[in-house]
Amino acid sequence: MKKLLSVLLCAVMVLSLAACGKKDDAPIDDAGNGGDADGLTVALVVAGKLGDRSFYDSSKEGLDRMVADLGVKPIVIECNNENHDIQMKNAAEKANIVVCVGWEFYNVETIAPDYPEVNWIWVDNATSAPVSNVLNITYAQNEGSFLAGYIAAAVSKSGVVGAVGGDDVDTINDFIVGYTQGAEYYGTENGKEISVVKNYSNTYDDPAVGKDCAIALNDQGADVIFQIASACGDGVFEAAKEKGFYAIGVDSDQKYIDPDVIICSMKKEVGDSIYEAVKAFVAGDDSRLGTTWVADLATGFVGIGYGDEGATQQVPDELKAEVEALAQKIANGEITVDEIPVLWNAKYKEYLGVDVPDDTHGCLQDIHWAMGDMGYFPSYALGSAYGAQAIADLRKTMDLDAQWAAGDMEPLKAALKERVWQWGSMKEPQWLVQSLCGGKFDPHYFTKYLKEKYTELYLL
Repeated sequence: MKKLLSVLLCAVMVLSLAACGKKDDAPIDDAGNGGDADGLTVALVVAGKLGDRSFYDSSKEGLDRMVADLGVKPIVIECNNENHDIQMKNAAEKANIVVCVGWEFYNVETIAPDYPEVNWIWVDNATSAPVSNVLNITYAQNEGSFLAGYIAAAVSKSGVVGAVGGDDVDTINDFIVGYTQGAEYYGTENGKEISVVKNYSNTYDDPAVGKDCAIALNDQGADVIFQIASACGDGVFEAAKEKGFYAIGVDSDQKYIDPDVIICSMKKEVGDSIYEAVKAFVAGDDSRLGTTWVADLATGFVGIGYGDEGATQQVPDELKAEVEALAQKIANGEITVDEIPVLWNAKYKEYLGVDVPDDTHGCLQDIHWAMGDMGYFPSYALGSAYGAQAIADLRKTMDLDAQWAAGDMEPLKAALKERVWQWGSMKEPQWLVQSLCGGKFDPHYFTKYLKEKYTELYLL
């Protein structure tokens, strides 16, 4: 049964997995400056590419300040979503300080020890255990996103607000968790029914995909949409202009891009945070190495931006005052903003009756969490549920048990071809699901299978 579920899971799930490339000769872009050992050299290694007017560009602004104020020599490396490990090593060969920008650099914890004389900064994620020459910088984006959600709900006329995430990973979902809580908080406090819709672009550098995602959410009623997808956000802004809804920027104050549709931005002061970290290193203070620094509302590295003075304002002053008051309550602990591990542990308790003592025994048990690939969990569960229902339907006309006992999988393959494989992208996903399952999806087939399986295994 388990093997069959795996076969069916492969049949109904279409997964796009973006992996780092394997080019051993990937070049370094030294921006015409870096690599010289005459002075302190700082290498900025971004997981994607510059030009997003958001996350990566903010980090480059921080490097530019280091050059101007501290006199460091810069190296800039754009990974273009591949060769992350190779480029970290390339940077470490030429720099005294390596700043890795993006959650994708999780192998820094095995690479950094090979370069003990280099100070490392990992932005937007943290090593699984302290590494003596690595400073992790994470951001309480859930806190800033709470404020963005509150604003979105207040400005919304439809009562539906949306979010376009770049990928179904923990960092992006941390934004969405806070955004959802903030929107719902506004609804509760003001007696307004609010719903939050979301989707994922599964890329960070294709504005056309971001535009399609935003339009899809707008079609569901969302009239304020939070972009959390780097350069894909340009497409969200374009859709907002064309369709007449509002947008919220991310990471940097993006209102200048289109002040008529961008009502505010949830800022993560990436540039400022790495500037402060490197400034401390230059001054001889390496006390933060081996630790994780959480940049949050209390430290001022997370917040809301409304554009430059004189920019068009859609958020009234009284609402800004409310947001400032909420920020203070979050900073001093009066309001606790949810985050992914907290929700995970709550669901463990709700569904399984298990009290999780710490994240090591909870969400960090699965490698996909540490890698940020949170989309695997619901995909596995959903594919298995489809498989259980498909088996029940196929058994109406096929003697599956006898065929499997004889090792004959051809009838099953033929059935899958008829129901799913021959159609592929010619049919909508919902049509394929119903074709496979023999009708509208019903999760009770899967729960029945689980109950029978574990009753037998554990003599329940």
